[in-house]
Amino acid sequence: MGTYDDLILCYDRNNECEKAKPTMNIEQQQPQYVFTIINPASGMARPDQIRQMLATHFDQLQWTYEYYETTGQEDIPELVRQAVHRGCTMVVAAGGDGTVGAVASGLVYTQIPLGIVPVGTANVLAQDLDIPLNLDQACALFTSNYRIMCIDAMHINDHFFFTQVGIGLDALMIRNTGRTAKRFFGRVAYIWSGLRALMGFQPQRFTIVTDTYSTRQRALQVIVANSGLLGAKPFQYGPDIHLDSQHVVVCLVKAHTIYDYMNVAWHTLRQDHESSRNIRYFKVQHHIDIHSRRPLPVQADGELIQETPVHIRVVPAAVRVIVPSSPA
Repeated sequence: MGTYDDLILCYDRNNECEKAKPTMNIEQQQPQYVFTIINPASGMARPDQIRQMLATHFDQLQWTYEYYETTGQEDIPELVRQAVHRGCTMVVAAGGDGTVGAVASGLVYTQIPLGIVPVGTANVLAQDLDIPLNLDQACALFTSNYRIMCIDAMHINDHFFFTQVGIGLDALMIRNTGRTAKRFFGRVAYIWSGLRALMGFQPQRFTIVTDTYSTRQRALQVIVANSGLLGAKPFQYGPDIHLDSQHVVVCLVKAHTIYDYMNVAWHTLRQDHESSRNIRYFKVQHHIDIHSRRPLPVQADGELIQETPVHIRVVPAAVRVIVPSSPA
């Protein structure tokens, strides 16, 4: 088996990763070899339903395909790299944001497109890319007209992440939400855990250093956003946060009192975040270091990954993703 560098496939990001490739016509597509990773713990659809739905669409075009169901113990990016080495021409991730991010990590700097079947709890990345949340419609996308969109990534400790990195309330919310609660209550389980975490949680002192900026701030929450979507449409972390912008946006939420919390909620609901005196933004193009006075949990793509401090490197145009030919 070759090294990771051997699998980069002479990739030219400037030429191959544009914001939107032309629509692909099904008549013009060559036979595909599709490698699909399914997370059976993502409770929105059974693995056999996903396999059957994908087979229905792939068999119509006589495509070759194989499935792999995760156990939680494997190295998913390495499995994807091995599939690329075997010659797969498309990789599909069926799961939530964590699964999708792990699969996408194995495709960074390759020309192999990623298809997403969003069957997780939040499905932030899929929603931001306008990928259908309906199982049949999501599976049908791969064999219909679509376009290729190249999205940025955030690199942390040899891993890649694609939605947000969070320190503060959101990480505590994720830490305190069990798998059973997510399966039965969906997003409501996260909201309940967030409200419980908010009680008694005090703003923390952060030191933030980027390639162009340095600051010390007391904040309730620090978000490094590659995707702007806050849980579900139309709510956003802030303005002008896009997956293909070639930068990330740091959002500092500074709230101390009930009035502050209400101010943040009001401006978030109204989508005029910049008018709030309790939210501050700045862009980062290359790298960012975040330290806190005491170690705090860090979440990325909805999964706990470590404690502070954390170093993040921005990776422009990292992965090619299959998206609808026209935004929803």
